Amino acid sequence: MRALEIARGLREQFGAQVSLWATSSRFAPGLRQQHGVRWFAPWCTARGSFVFIGTFWRPKPWLQRLRPHRLSVLVNDMNVDHYRAHLPLYRQMDGQARIAFTSATQRHLFGADAVADVDVSPIDLQRFTPATGRTRIAGQLRIGRHSRDTLDKHHFLYDPELYAALLDDGVDVELMGAQCIAHLLPANASRLRIHATGSIDAADYLRSLDCFIYRTGTFYDTAARAVREAMACGLPVVCHRFGGHVEDIVHGENGFVFDEQREAIEIVRRLRDDIELRRRIGANARRTMEALFAPARLRAMYQRYLGVEHDDG
Repeated sequence: MRALEIARGLREQFGAQVSLWATSSRFAPGLRQQHGVRWFAPWCTARGSFVFIGTFWRPKPWLQRLRPHRLSVLVNDMNVDHYRAHLPLYRQMDGQARIAFTSATQRHLFGADAVADVDVSPIDLQRFTPATGRTRIAGQLRIGRHSRDTLDKHHFLYDPELYAALLDDGVDVELMGAQCIAHLLPANASRLRIHATGSIDAADYLRSLDCFIYRTGTFYDTAARAVREAMACGLPVVCHRFGGHVEDIVHGENGFVFDEQREAIEIVRRLRDDIELRRRIGANARRTMEALFAPARLRAMYQRYLGVEHDDG
C-alpha cells in the first residue's frame, strides 16, 4: 500500500511515468492486476529513478548493472544485518543512494549507520476522512482493528483475553484480519464480528468504528499504516507501545498508549462512557495526520525520490 500511494502521488503531482515492480509471488493477485504490477526480473532495463520499498528481499548481483538517476531505499523492517549486508550494493548502484527509515525509533536502532531521513508512509487524507452524522451514545462503543491475517500481527496470548474482557463490558468488537486467532476468541459472542482481510474497504470499515485498538505480537511495526488511517478518520486510537507509530501519539491528547493489559481496558472503558473524550481525542488525531501529511511535506518527499530540487510550488 505504501508503494501504491507513492506511485499515485508521483503521477498526480508531477505527471511522472511510474512502473510498479514486485519481487515476490506473494503479492496479492488482485492488486497486481488492478495496478499493473510486473515482476522485477534480471532482464529489466528500466531507467530513471528507483525507489526500493522495503529491505526484506535480497538484492541480486545483476542489479550492479543498473545505474539509476536516483536510488532511494526505504527501510521498513528491523533487520540491521540485512541492511548492512545490502548497503554496499546500493552504493554501487548509486554512490549517493538515499536511505530513509520509517520511524525515528527504527533509525535509532540502526545506530551509526543510520545517517538518514525518516520518510512517512503516505496515506490519502481525502479517502480517510472522519464519519459524518454518526450518533455517539455514552455507554456504547464499537472498537476494532485491521491488519494482515497472520499470527505475528496479533498478540495471541493477550489479545483474546482483552477482547473477552471488553465484550463482558458491553463493547462491540469488530476485527478485520483476525481469523487466525478466531479459535481463541469467545464462541457465540453476539457482540463479536470477524471479517476477512480486505472484505470491507478500509476507510468505510474505520468510519464504522468508535475507537481503534492496535497491538502486535512478535512483529514490530515500524509505523503501522492502519493506525495512521484510523487517526485520519478521527478515531481515538489505543496502541501498545511496541511500534514506531506511537511517535505520532501524545498520550491523552491525540490518542492513547498502553504498556499493560489493565491499562488498555481502563482506557477503553473511559472512551465507552465519555463521548466528549472520544470527540476531542479524535479531532486532535485528525489534525495530527493533517500536519504529518501536509501537501508541502509530501511534495518535498516525492521530489527527493525523483532526484529534483525542492521548490515551493
